[in-house]
Amino acid sequence: MQLFDRRNERKMSQFLHRTGYTGIALIMLFGCYDGDASTPTLLVSCWDTTSNATCDVESEDLNGDGTCDVRDCQGPQGDRGPAGKPGKDVTAPVGALIAFAGQEAPSGWMLCDGRELSRVEYAELFAAIGTLHGAGDDMTTFNLPDLRGRFLRGVDHGSGNDPDAVARAMPDGDTGDVVGSLQVDTLQGHRHSHSDPGHSHGYCSVMYTQTGTVGYIALGPESWQCRETDHRLTNIVVTDPIADPWHGTPRTARETRPANVSVNWIIRVKS
Repeated sequence: MQLFDRRNERKMSQFLHRTGYTGIALIMLFGCYDGDASTPTLLVSCWDTTSNATCDVESEDLNGDGTCDVRDCQGPQGDRGPAGKPGKDVTAPVGALIAFAGQEAPSGWMLCDGRELSRVEYAELFAAIGTLHGAGDDMTTFNLPDLRGRFLRGVDHGSGNDPDAVARAMPDGDTGDVVGSLQVDTLQGHRHSHSDPGHSHGYCSVMYTQTGTVGYIALGPESWQCRETDHRLTNIVVTDPIADPWHGTPRTARETRPANVSVNWIIRVKS
């Protein structure tokens, strides 16, 4: 057995020319061969992991082209390339609010329940929201937003979309159009029309007489005169809301509200 035999050089060259492989590919492809044979006999190849000179397509055809050849050979692992550019931070910033469908806030988040937190332990959050939602003990703590049972509304910023923005109540008792301010539930001012067929009232009057310089004094009981204008009952009665074909059955409660579904508002407290 020999590494290369001149008798088969021409056949080898023709094969390599047809397949497009040159030079060192010869040893990679054939490894060693039987020099006494009329044609090269494959004994060991870089892809022949079982050393049986047979192409096991399932395990040795690494490039999936149906054959086993030098294209299926794997050399030693090269050096590690340079590090790629750092990825973008797509996580929510500290102080971000999200609606959460679970019962317990995940790690790094807390329920917006108005609790007091340490200004030192949660310094990053304190830098983001400060005392907008409460100053805690005014020294070492501050408050989370208390959004339990609350809807959220964007700060008006002078847009006029919140017509009562300047009257919004702040946690410190002041008013203004700022983050953390509160509006209680209200019903928009409105007027009602009515129909009154008319009615009258009874009344009494007393007669007076002038007595010199003393002035006017009332006379005796006989001076009282009571009269009644034409009296007419209007029968106006305000009743509870009733169902009608256009609006359906009225729904009444202790507040004015839209249809809604409860969620937990949570805030990111640590990065």
